[in-house]
Amino acid sequence: LAETHALRDGAHTIVVVDTVDWHKKLWDGTTRVLVDVFGVDAVVRGDREGGASSEMRAYFSTLIQRAAQYNAQNKGGSVTLLLLTKIPPMQESDDAVFQESDFEGAN
Repeated sequence: LAETHALRDGAHTIVVVDTVDWHKKLWDGTTRVLVDVFGVDAVVRGDREGGASSEMRAYFSTLIQRAAQYNAQNKGGSVTLLLLTKIPPMQESDDAVFQESDFEGAN
């Protein structure tokens, strides 16, 4: 909707994303369907093992790529993306390596 208003009306819009949990659930659900229909080889190793894959990064990047400042030919509107999340507190060591579990409940 924000992109439509920006392009059609030249409006300046803001999209607030307060959680990506539903996007992740959609990703997981579609991955399960792929496995059910086409077998486990239909998905990349990262998805089979519960990790991130290049396909998952591309999926989430489409959400981020909606942010834009349109040129005058496209009426000059804009879409600003505001992603709200909590990050784990910093560790004592500058060499700390975060685990996926550190981010559970971050949204």
